[in-house]
Amino acid sequence: MTCLVVRKGDVIATGVNKRGFRGSSIHAERDALRKLRWQKTGAEGADLWLFRFGGHGGDADRMSKPCAECMEAISAAGINRVFYYDWEGNLHRLKASQADPDEHYSINKWDDFVITA
Repeated sequence: MTCLVVRKGDVIATGVNKRGFRGSSIHAERDALRKLRWQKTGAEGADLWLFRFGGHGGDADRMSKPCAECMEAISAAGINRVFYYDWEGNLHRLKASQADPDEHYSINKWDDFVITA
């Protein structure tokens, strides 16, 4: 996944999913926000755009909605709006200050599926 932090039409930080220390994963959102921590205004008032580029020939699902932990970091950083895509490729806008902390931000298409025998 790729993350762009945009303020007044300018990209002020970028981030990508990557492997961290001892194989832990670092999400693109946290990668981008980490790059802003030493800037004077940080991420305050900026917008955050999330993109997931399809694998498997480019036709894979493109869900890019942030996980719950990333949403907490996004809100704490002062991000204004978050733009992301759902499973069908539709663009959504979310005001970070109004995000429901109890809402589940799934990155797996099948998380809500329950298989019973």
